[in-house]
Amino acid sequence: MEGYVAATSRWYMIYFYIWYFVIVLLVLNIVTAFLLDDFTVMQAQIEDEENGMVPDWLRRLKAAARDLRVRERRSWAISRPKHPQQVYELMFADDIAEHLRSMDTIDRGVAAD
Repeated sequence: MEGYVAATSRWYMIYFYIWYFVIVLLVLNIVTAFLLDDFTVMQAQIEDEENGMVPDWLRRLKAAARDLRVRERRSWAISRPKHPQQVYELMFADDIAEHLRSMDTIDRGVAAD
């Protein structure tokens, strides 16, 4: 950095300090925190599956089949391939559930009119 300052002006020193602060201290920490959060969410899902908990999507699918009186649903072999989207579904599960409840309320309001 001293070479740039000696060759040009002191503004380059300010530029490098700002660059270091923004990229290293802010952006890198945010990326690291996001990756750690993803890892903990996926680890919790893996532990739940190992403990025999039924995933929420499968529970909702079975409830819908039961409500619609679909025959032969017990013989179904339902699975879901692993996908990166699952990380976001787990991270934002509460927000998604709230959104679905609000959409259901809107649908019922339109259907009632």
